[in-house]
This record gives sequence, C-alpha cells and structure tokens, in this order.
Amino acid sequence: MDSTVLQTATVEQAMHAYDSVTPDTPLTEAAAIMRDHHGRALVVETADGSPAIFTEHDIVKVVSRGESLEGKTVGDHHTRVVIAAARDWSLGHAVDTMNTGKFRHLVVVDEGRTVGVIGMREILLAMLEPADQDFLLHHPFDSFVAVETFLKAAV
Repeated sequence: MDSTVLQTATVEQAMHAYDSVTPDTPLTEAAAIMRDHHGRALVVETADGSPAIFTEHDIVKVVSRGESLEGKTVGDHHTRVVIAAARDWSLGHAVDTMNTGKFRHLVVVDEGRTVGVIGMREILLAMLEPADQDFLLHHPFDSFVAVETFLKAAV
C-alpha cells in the first residue's frame, strides 16, 4: 500500500463517473440503481442546479426508523452538498475533508458543474498496488451475494 499517493495523486485521477437521479425518483428505484451499478452514492439533479447527493446511508436511515421505502422519494432524503471537491485537490485533502465532515463521498465540481464523485473506496484503491487494484476491480464485493452465502452456511 502506497500512502504517498495521498499527497501526489489528485481527486481527478481517482474519481469515477456517477449515476444521477432527480428528487422525484422513488427510493426503491434509487436503491436498485446503486445495487445494479455497485454504487454507493448518486448525484441528485436539483431544480436549482446546486449539487446534492443520495447515499446508501440515506436508505439505511429510513429503514432503521422502521419506515417503508415505498412511496418515498430521493428528494425527501438526499443531502444538499455544502462541501464539494475540486479536481485538483490532493487525495489527502479529500480524506481530511471527509474525515472532518464525517462523510464518505464527495461530489467533484468544476466551474460549478458536477464532473464526478469520489469516495473512500476510490481513495483506498488508488493507494493499493496495481495487482490488488486489478483484482478488486474485476472481483467486486457483492454484499447481496455475501449475505446469501452467509445465510446458506448458517442453515
């Protein structure tokens, strides 16, 4: 693992393309997009153009309160982005910002326009050796399969 990457690599080098939804997207649809694309965060296209984000944590908050996802929309539960990353930030700056704000994803903006998303996962991947990166990128962890495997083993 190469921790010097935190000072030498930029957010632009580690960020990824993003999926976006609108505030009226049903939570169940947003969850399906995240599941199908192995994503952890969606950019919300707001009417005023300001960045917003919807993460798996937003879904967990709804479910943990005993609420159903049915009839709920992304607009009811997304987070307005107060802090966004710039392409030229170091990965260390991004980590410090996420740590201070207690969040795991940053929307990346350039001249007021969303250009990507970076999360702790992408930063960790940037720090790994190329062989480890290749393995993780081609063998993504699927939590749904892991839970199924665990439940089958418990029987």
